[in-house]
Amino acid sequence: MVIALLFSVFILLIGPFISVVDVHRMMLSVPGTLDLPKSLLDGALSLLLFAGAMQVDLKVLLAYRMSVAVLALAGTIFAVLILAVLILAVTTWLRLPLTGISAPLSWCVILGAVLAPTDPVSVVGMLRRAGLPAPLQAVFAGGEPV
Repeated sequence: MVIALLFSVFILLIGPFISVVDVHRMMLSVPGTLDLPKSLLDGALSLLLFAGAMQVDLKVLLAYRMSVAVLALAGTIFAVLILAVLILAVTTWLRLPLTGISAPLSWCVILGAVLAPTDPVSVVGMLRRAGLPAPLQAVFAGGEPV
């Protein structure tokens, strides 16, 4: 991250001295031509899921496949419902009555489903740093991307 920041500052500093390419105009035009949702879903997300999957021991994951499946499904449903209820409570009782806008439960469930999943790569890294045994890491890491 520091290297990227230093490189960006370097490009901005030498930009006025390069007459062939207008670096400032080029930097402003890139976000307008980029399809961000498609880039994130097709590019960044696939790389993150692949990196998370590469850190999982397949033999241990297959040995604990039922635990992984149950925890993945139950954990996701539980997280979605908890977030949906919290979002509904906030929108119903705290903020939206002042504006006269109501948020239906279905919108709260959809927002909860978007916010509930966590980053599998960060979870796997955290489990490794915590020193959990390999079978327990496989259960969490295998169920996380699922």
